[in-house]
Amino acid sequence: MTDIVVAEDEVQEGSDCSDVGAIVVGDGRTLLVSTDVSGQVTLDIIERRSQTPIYSTTFAAGSSGPLYDTPFTDNYWGLDTVGGNWRYKPTHAQLGAAAWKGGRTYDHVYSIPTTNHGTIRAIFRRKIIAGAV
Repeated sequence: MTDIVVAEDEVQEGSDCSDVGAIVVGDGRTLLVSTDVSGQVTLDIIERRSQTPIYSTTFAAGSSGPLYDTPFTDNYWGLDTVGGNWRYKPTHAQLGAAAWKGGRTYDHVYSIPTTNHGTIRAIFRRKIIAGAV
């Protein structure tokens, strides 16, 4: 299993956030594409300090989102000119009562099963800032 910490950032409490990154295969350079994926992607959101899971879901990767076969360099992406290939937006509406709480840090752990590269785990770490309007 390959773990990739794709992003660490801060999000205002009460806000939605997009998990955006470049998911690569085992060589660390080649972007993952939809034909590499062999099943449903699992998202687990875990409160980091207590290691308490607060949300879990599964979905298809697709070729036009959340896993894109062609890298994008839109307003969600600002790292380089190559682009990212992953964008998923877990929302407060999805999470319901389990939504992110201010002052806590959460890991969004995506487990992506692949045909030739094992399971790739992409982790987006979110520190929630309390006091959003």
